Amino acid sequence: MPACATQEKVAQPPTVSNLFLPVPDTDLRAFPDEVAELARFAPEIVEAIEKDLDAHAREKKKQRFQEADARQHLGESQQQLADRREDTHRAFDAGGPAGTEA
Repeated sequence: MPACATQEKVAQPPTVSNLFLPVPDTDLRAFPDEVAELARFAPEIVEAIEKDLDAHAREKKKQRFQEADARQHLGESQQQLADRREDTHRAFDAGGPAGTEA
């Protein structure tokens, strides 16, 4: 038994002819049309933009790898300092720093 919110039965579900509201006629609205027209007029521009974006992405990736290497090197240096500090503490605990007689 189907449940209805009203007593009236609708023969067909109402069709939604406009899912999105219309876009107002503004400069921002005209911009995508101009870009599409430019791409149709000169497709080599789109290719040049894609190459430029790829080159920029590769450069950023290279920088990220360099930064990761620098962080790893810094981490190793910090670990060496921590090891040295631990050795110094052990030496003090054992009777003082090496080379000094009390």
